[in-house]
Amino acid sequence: MPEPLPNRGTDHGLADLVAQGPSAEQRWRRRLLGDRSVIIGRESPNWSVPWDDRISRSHFRIHAAKHGWRVERIAGARNPIYFRGQPVDAFDVRLGEHWVVGRTTFLLSELAPSVEPSASDANERQELDASQLRAQPVREPQRHIAALSRLPELLNATSNQEELLGRLTTLLLTAIESAAAVAVIAVQSSEPARTISSQAPRILQWDNRAAMLRLPRPSERLVRAAAEREQSVLHVWQSVDDTGFTRQAEFDWAFCVPVIRQTGESWVIYVAGTQAEVPPSEAGQGARVGGAWLVDELRFTEVAASLLANLLRMQRLERRQAALRPYFAPVVMEALESEADDRILQPREVELTAIFCDLRGFSRATEAARGRLLEHLQSVSQTLGVITGEILRQEGVVGDFHGDSVLGFWGWPFEHEDVFRRAALTALAIRHRFRVSVMPGDPTRTALVRAGIGIASGRSVAGRIGSQDQVKVSAFGPPVNLASRLERLTKRFATPILIDAATAAGVQQQMSCQEARVRRIARIQPRGLNEPQMLYELLPPEGSGCQISDRGLYVFETAVEAWMAGDWNEAHAVFQELAPEDPTARAICDRYLTRQSPPADWRGFLIDGTE
Repeated sequence: MPEPLPNRGTDHGLADLVAQGPSAEQRWRRRLLGDRSVIIGRESPNWSVPWDDRISRSHFRIHAAKHGWRVERIAGARNPIYFRGQPVDAFDVRLGEHWVVGRTTFLLSELAPSVEPSASDANERQELDASQLRAQPVREPQRHIAALSRLPELLNATSNQEELLGRLTTLLLTAIESAAAVAVIAVQSSEPARTISSQAPRILQWDNRAAMLRLPRPSERLVRAAAEREQSVLHVWQSVDDTGFTRQAEFDWAFCVPVIRQTGESWVIYVAGTQAEVPPSEAGQGARVGGAWLVDELRFTEVAASLLANLLRMQRLERRQAALRPYFAPVVMEALESEADDRILQPREVELTAIFCDLRGFSRATEAARGRLLEHLQSVSQTLGVITGEILRQEGVVGDFHGDSVLGFWGWPFEHEDVFRRAALTALAIRHRFRVSVMPGDPTRTALVRAGIGIASGRSVAGRIGSQDQVKVSAFGPPVNLASRLERLTKRFATPILIDAATAAGVQQQMSCQEARVRRIARIQPRGLNEPQMLYELLPPEGSGCQISDRGLYVFETAVEAWMAGDWNEAHAVFQELAPEDPTARAICDRYLTRQSPPADWRGFLIDGTE
């Protein structure tokens, strides 16, 4: 009967599991949690053993037991588990014990120790800066280059910090032949001065070469020296009586290499070894500071630390970009990635074409949705997604949301030669989507099945706009205001899309009548503007779901000319003829031509808000 297993290592429900394959690089160390059962196999997420084809896809399960840890073979695993020399299906293990599956050995290991409080200086210590390291020639570059070439692939394949550091320590332990143990230690620092805090450093990950060898407690002084100076610290001992930094484990040397980070935490790579681990060709030199083999290993670790730091910065940048993507149009992200800094976002005057799109029935639908507003919000968001999707499809920028309205624009951050065409295609696509499609959600409950669109062009300011406390990428200026006014006027003229004169001219220049058509609607002075504007309607081509024929457009414009010229009787007769097939003609008759002659002060245009 085996003696009861001690509870050491499971007091806090934690231990490490080490897997070691036939070769040195086929290795990992993972943290076990007492409240979690994990499955080990060739295809187990984060616990895979891909190097051993004698291990099944899911081979065994390990979890905390009353007095230690329990290992259980999974039904269907084709090869046995050998524990204490015997094939078994289930067994209890203590810290330090191992078992074998196929060609892989598994070890239940103690957790990383804490960092040793500062001790007295050792009798031989040297801090090496970059110039000193460069002065030493590299004697085995091929071996180190081969190891470094694997580092990006290993680190980019990781899904979390624990796995990343586990791969790093395994790589270093494999590449540094003289190392007996490797650890990555975190030291808290404060921003922006990046001063090291008084909080005790903590070991993030560690690994050792000999299965039963325990990692020493690294000296806090040694770790802090590397972190504070941001340069490597190399330490050796000359005698077994030395009571310096890490002598407890009878190591002969140790060095710390900082990993420069921009967050509130600095990492230090700690490597330690003994003379017994020195390569045979270097044994005569001993473990001294001047030993070329030891400086080689330190320089290799320096390069690995620098590469790790750069990879971490790249990963943070990629995560930041991924987080920003929902807030910036793809064209803005492209501009940011193409520039060395964010000056591309600085506000500047540009020729802009703005589109303003508003959902119809939003207020009524919101009132009807009392008690289920979250459901209603989801439906509105999906509906707005139709609008934003079409703007982005034409490489526009979504500048702002105003409740149930969307502002988009073209002309910033990049200029487009066909800006009017892009804006017109966007508006027509939205018109089509809202006309023929049932919007997400129940349309009988949301009533969000229509939209009004206004488009205007001209000189505007676009870029990063806001206050010191909050900014956004948007645009403002006369075209933006006019686009909003035009959108509001679409209700009055019973049309989905109204555009200004500049946009109308651009559309007629850049598009054929087989793609889009434009007709004059009225001359009007929008509220807040000093000059009257000619309003135009943007229509799809004849026969594409639009009842208005090309001849109807010509007849309509003759009526508009008569109306503006003051011949209201003639205008009314023509609009009346068109009204059955033309909602805009019917709206003009019903709203503006209820009398046969214009008022005495008629000047050929309407004034918004007074007509």
